[in-house]
Amino acid sequence: EEMLVPLTNKRIHIIFPSMGQWLASAVAACFRGFGYHADPVPVPDYETLMLGRGNASCKECLPLILTTGSLLNYLKTQRDKNELLLYFMPSTGGSCRFSQYAVYLNRLIKKQQIHNVALMTLSSENGYAGLGAAKSLKIIRGVIIADIMADINNTITILAADRPAAKELIAKLWQKIIHCLSTTSDDTIYTTLSEVAETLRRVPLRYPLSRARTVYLIGEIYVRHDEFSCQSLTE
Repeated sequence: EEMLVPLTNKRIHIIFPSMGQWLASAVAACFRGFGYHADPVPVPDYETLMLGRGNASCKECLPLILTTGSLLNYLKTQRDKNELLLYFMPSTGGSCRFSQYAVYLNRLIKKQQIHNVALMTLSSENGYAGLGAAKSLKIIRGVIIADIMADINNTITILAADRPAAKELIAKLWQKIIHCLSTTSDDTIYTTLSEVAETLRRVPLRYPLSRARTVYLIGEIYVRHDEFSCQSLTE
């Protein structure tokens, strides 16, 4: 039986597939800042991969298998039976296989008769419209912050004089940023970012970034950012 429920309803829980832990947690935090109940799913693991493969022909690309497995793993291990679940899955036009993700997952939900689960699908064809311009800009800001922090983390991993201490520091600073993105006010984010930048500037390095060799990972987001797909290559 179909029903209409506003996104702000307390029963609605929006979950985000892993797009790398930085990006997924930032986008989920932005949605919490809009007043929604939102969380990222855990970084995929071997069980996620097997669940995805068990519900696919195994000819599909790895991201489709992992996003499918992530949804099924959440339903199996973490779901609150009283919640109305929305799985965030954007789409696009043209011939890219990405346009089929939402189609595939909708058919899977229908085939397995999974109740009170639906997709939240925004499309690039209309600039991901649906949430409004103000919310879209805040999400874009969160994505940019996540990208930069991921790059900083990769840099610190190589250059920091005390790597464990530097990684611990970044984790603490990231939680401060997530807290700011999760609030409904924009007043603190830029102040917080300035403080984070100044703190990171003082991290002792073995040698300056200008002397570091750079290796570029080129490809779509799972190739570059998802920790399981990369098999911790950047580490």
